[in-house]
Amino acid sequence: MGAEESKNQRRDAEHNGFTKSQVEMLLKQQKQMYDEKLNELLHKQNQKSAEMRISEDAIRAEAKKEVERVLKEQFGQNVPSPQPSCIPSTSTTPTQAQVPFRSPTTYSYSQKDLQNLVATGTHTSSPTTQQTSLYPNISTPPASSPRAVQDPFESYVFVNKLDEAKRLQPTAPPASSRDRSTSRQRNRNNEADNEVKCPTCRNTYTSNIYQCSKGHSSCKTCKDNGRLCGICRDMITTMRNISLEIFIAEKKVKCPNTENGCSLWIKRCDVDTHLKVCIFRDMPCPLSDIFGLCLWKGKLTQMASHFDDVHQMHRQADVDKEMYLLNINNNVNIVHFIVIGTYNFLFHVKIQDDKLYMTTQALGTDNSARKWIYEIHIYNKSEPRRKYQYMDTCHSINIPVNEIITNARCAVIPLSYASSFINEDKLTYKFFIKKEFNNNEFPKNNRGQGARRRT
Repeated sequence: MGAEESKNQRRDAEHNGFTKSQVEMLLKQQKQMYDEKLNELLHKQNQKSAEMRISEDAIRAEAKKEVERVLKEQFGQNVPSPQPSCIPSTSTTPTQAQVPFRSPTTYSYSQKDLQNLVATGTHTSSPTTQQTSLYPNISTPPASSPRAVQDPFESYVFVNKLDEAKRLQPTAPPASSRDRSTSRQRNRNNEADNEVKCPTCRNTYTSNIYQCSKGHSSCKTCKDNGRLCGICRDMITTMRNISLEIFIAEKKVKCPNTENGCSLWIKRCDVDTHLKVCIFRDMPCPLSDIFGLCLWKGKLTQMASHFDDVHQMHRQADVDKEMYLLNINNNVNIVHFIVIGTYNFLFHVKIQDDKLYMTTQALGTDNSARKWIYEIHIYNKSEPRRKYQYMDTCHSINIPVNEIITNARCAVIPLSYASSFINEDKLTYKFFIKKEFNNNEFPKNNRGQGARRRT
């Protein structure tokens, strides 16, 4: 390209009336100008390299002084000053000076110096001052040790052999499923410890998260209290951080009733819903919603003792126990509290609108209630071959009993038919609550349409 440009310039000069000598003079001037610019650039580059070398020499000198100061503070004045192996000598060539500088980490000591430092652990010039060894891992073991090594470097080799033996131990077998579940539980605990917290108040975020003008997030409490952003001290605006809200809402956390026995991990957005049905929460007495008299609140494990102490009249029934119902023509509302193992149930008997209603509630979640069924037998003892039977799955205590009865999701018997089983002015019945049943005996049908047989 340069030859072609010169040829074009010569042709233009001849075209403009320049002679050959004039053209050569112009080219010579142009070359001289290029040489001057090149020399100027080289001079600037050499000057910059010289400044870099001076700066690096100053850094090395400062590092060397710092190392010497630290060693003198630890080992006294007479300890030989070690030469850091990573600090090159000041008489370096320009190419060596361009090597990147590293902070001093390794030191070159003589064999004799190391032996003195390791064997004594203190400096001889100051016997009254206790000094720590430079290499604590190779200190001489005590005389009472079963493996007393006189040579400190033999001790160092001995420790290294132990580490090598541990490293060469056979690999542990694969973790079992129980170990993996424990590991997952540990990871969940770590996640719970690393909760996403508001930088302003350091509390865990709630549902609504707001941002300042620079995009930093804060919780709703900080925004309502008029606080400033904990990062940039700007005002917290009404702009929401929807992405962070969705992320936190989908994050699983422990149930707040973990200390009471609940082991469930649930999404943060479902915590409020779960707390309404959690069986480990403080539950009111079931009779408070029915009769409105008892103000007691407590744990599910305390429910049986509460009924034994306060509501003894509701503890007279039990499964497979013959019960009697008098005056069926009047409105009746009877509740029996039943305990089967560690499970609690309520058996309801109610008469209204010329109908007899019977149902069972389990004091637990909907899923646990579906695992139980209840069966009702109404009969006349003088006619043993004639009987009314009803079978259905239990309802949860979280569903109001009035809603179950209103929607007829239970045993509904007209009083005209129930009167046919009266013997000696009383209606005899039994109920059973079972966890396992025969699928052929209990057909698959919709809730509220339990298997029913009249004979």
